[in-house]
Amino acid sequence: MAEKKITISVVIPAYNAEAFLEQCVHSVQEQSMADWELLIVENGSTDETYALAQRFARGDDRIRVLRSKKGVSHARNVGIQQATGEYITFLDADDWLLPDALAFFRRMALRHPAADIIVATTDRQAQDTSPAVYTEVTMERALVRFLRRPTRYLTAWGKLYRTSFLQQSSVRFDTRLTYAEDSDYLIRLLGDCRRLVLTDYPVYHYFLNPYSAVRSGQVDLAEKYRLSMELTRGQLPFGEATRKNYPFYVLDNLLVLLAHDTFHHRHSPAQQRRRAAAVLKIPIFRWALEEAPIRHATFIKRMVLAMAKGRRLHLLQLAVWARQLQNRYR
Repeated sequence: MAEKKITISVVIPAYNAEAFLEQCVHSVQEQSMADWELLIVENGSTDETYALAQRFARGDDRIRVLRSKKGVSHARNVGIQQATGEYITFLDADDWLLPDALAFFRRMALRHPAADIIVATTDRQAQDTSPAVYTEVTMERALVRFLRRPTRYLTAWGKLYRTSFLQQSSVRFDTRLTYAEDSDYLIRLLGDCRRLVLTDYPVYHYFLNPYSAVRSGQVDLAEKYRLSMELTRGQLPFGEATRKNYPFYVLDNLLVLLAHDTFHHRHSPAQQRRRAAAVLKIPIFRWALEEAPIRHATFIKRMVLAMAKGRRLHLLQLAVWARQLQNRYR
């Protein structure tokens, strides 16, 4: 019996992606599964991204080029609306899919036809354990797991979504948010999810772009993260377990903020400490430091959070520098 055909819509938000887009698109074209459509959603670029995307579309009738307002959330929302495949997966323009990513997603969709979301992972995080299945009754357990490890799980990419589920859900990417917008989306979306399949199979290569706004230190992120943490907190699904574990998610984002913005090397040591003092006065970060027990964190992470909680700025500075060094050599 012939295997059922499943079309997957790959949605690429593309903003000033001229330097990366070719490798990204080729990773889709070189998939071992050919039954896909690719939606490149250009959103306000000032380089040649749109012209490059059009060139790809002229050479491959499975590729469509769309446009949206500036912002990754606008672009992803347009992709959800315009997708015609049975399933959707998101791909960032500076990343790429591993060669059998879509074939794996198809196998999992056939094996779990009732799943609304199938979660995979990156080649850096793969463990290849047996899939875990969460239903409506146990979905809060999945969210708690995600809140405890947001950098691993709370991303838009690396997942397969049933298109009808996304299109019928009232949840959309919040266009007010420019940071942690995908985490916010996933947290709220799980409130509508009926069945989720969690795997550790690698489908995605995440490129650590040193020129991204987060890692360049050229954007003051404190206000952007504060807005995201507060908006998400006000819309948490489920009950007590979600609320109890939300501080862990906030602290993980605080660590990102400290490492990539507050203590960025482009600021002098004295400036870094002044910026840290201001960040640690932000109410939602103070709340999370008080609420979340940190004893189960890794040593360096625990050290950073302990210094933050005690407002010991010189020691916090040294702890963050140690964490930055650790991340550099991963």
